[in-house]
Formats: sequence, structure tokens, C-alpha cells
Amino acid sequence: QQWVKNLLARRPNWSEVVVQRLKEMALERSSIGVVGLEGREPEGDIPYVTYSKILQACPGARFENATDLLEEVRLVKSDAEIALIKEAMRIGDVATEVMYRMSRPGAREREIFAEMVGTMLREGAEHPIMFLWDSGAPDRARRLTYNRNRLLKAGDVICTEFAPRVQGYYGHFQRAVAVADPSPPYGELLETSALAYERGMKAARAGITVGEFYDACAEPILSRGFEIYKGPLFHGIGLGWETPLGMPGMSEQMRARKLVAGMTLAIEVGAATEGKARGVHLGDVVVVKDKGVESLSRLPVEIVCCR
Repeated sequence: QQWVKNLLARRPNWSEVVVQRLKEMALERSSIGVVGLEGREPEGDIPYVTYSKILQACPGARFENATDLLEEVRLVKSDAEIALIKEAMRIGDVATEVMYRMSRPGAREREIFAEMVGTMLREGAEHPIMFLWDSGAPDRARRLTYNRNRLLKAGDVICTEFAPRVQGYYGHFQRAVAVADPSPPYGELLETSALAYERGMKAARAGITVGEFYDACAEPILSRGFEIYKGPLFHGIGLGWETPLGMPGMSEQMRARKLVAGMTLAIEVGAATEGKARGVHLGDVVVVKDKGVESLSRLPVEIVCCR
């Protein structure tokens, strides 16, 4: 990145360079906003020891949570930011096509996974790439932290969640594949999740509330007797997860928030059986517009059966 020139870092004691800079700027007795405390992450994401050492070194300063201030500014994306997310989505589309091509009975999971990751790196994605995967009879995609050598078989369903990055900006994919014909109940789960995506996209536009959008996505799932799968139905996306978070049981304050033109949302609608024992999820990234949403993927969100 070229837009910040004054970069300071010191390993392993990150707090030292922060304190040094605060003293150079004569801010030891000032009000200082801190980004990374309670906000999108309910318990924050600043290391406890690092923050404690900063507080101890600057006892005269008043540190305040400024996370929401920055998160609000980041919600609406510029054209340049959207272009970076769109490029990340282009890269993920190519990897998705690899999965569609290779997911056949007898294929080894690790070969598909390796080819998808390799494809994204060759296409220009940054490393590491967030990648979740499960197959067979999944309840959702899970982080693949070991070299899984399972052979796919007819009736399997593959759930994935992966997020290539370009200059820090994430694409985001929720793609499910049936190997030949999906075994029960996955045919119904896939159909219901695809319908939930369709209904949600028809309802989405600037000015509706997060709760209204959530309900439009959830209604086809709940009305068919299924549960929401183990995850949100949507969330903001950019340099990471962002608000709004369309989660079951979200606060009334979150439900009342309105979608705004220029927001980018990662959609991950999913249906699950009772107790969330079996589940799938589908989605992509969309940009909120005044009269609807625009997908940044060139591939439709649909049921895919590979033979």
C-alpha cells in the first residue's frame, strides 16, 4: 500500500512504538481514541498485554473507544474500494469454476482445495486466504486446518466459505456443490437456501432496515420448517467483517439500522435441519443501491450438481 507513508512497527513489543509515538506528539495527557475495542467484535481484538502496557506508560492520558467512529466511516465504500472488492470477487469466481470442474465422485478433497488456493494465488490474491470447507454430510463449512485426503462420493455435498483479498479488501464466497444428486435432506436444504437468497435480493435496497432484510432472507427458511444454519445471513465486508451483522437474535438497535447506498454486504444465507445437524449456505458479495443490489460476482448463486 502507498497511501500511508509513516509506518512504525517493532517486534515483539508492539506497545513500545505506540508509547514512543504518543510521547513524540506530546499526547501523554490527551484524549486518545482507540480502534479495536468493543465494536464489531464484542470483546475487541487488541491484545490485552499490549493495551495494558500502553495504559501503564501513559497514566495521564484518557483512552476512549473510537471503534464505532471508524466502522461507520468504512461502511459506505468509494468507487476505488468497490473496484478492489470486485477484483477479489473475479479471483474467487475463477476458483469457484475450478471447484465445479473438479468435484466428481472419486476426486480427492485435498487436490480440489489445493487447486482452488493455487488458482487464487496465481490470479493475484494475497496470502493467506481464509478458506472453510466441509463435505459429505456437513452442517456448515469449517476451517480446513489439516490435509484432508477424503475421496468424494456420489451424494456428497460440499460447503465452502472462502475470501480472496486484493490490497486488503475481501471478496467473499459461500458456494455449495452436490456431487451427482445430493443425498436427503440436502436437496431441500439447497433449494430452500437458494430461495432465501432470491427473496432477500429482491427485497434489498437502500432505506430498508437490517431487520427487514434479515426477515426477507429468513422467511423462506423458517416457513419450510428449517432452522437458520450456524452463521449469520449477511454481514458487511471490506477490510474484514463489518456491520451490519444479520444474526439470529440480533439487538433491536441493529434491526433498526438502515441499509445505505454504497454498503457492501457478504450474503451467506443458509438452511439447516432441526438442531442444526445438517446445513448448507449460499451467497456472494453485493453492493447496496438506491433501487436494489448489484452482485459483484459474475457467477449466479444457484444449486450446482457436478457429475
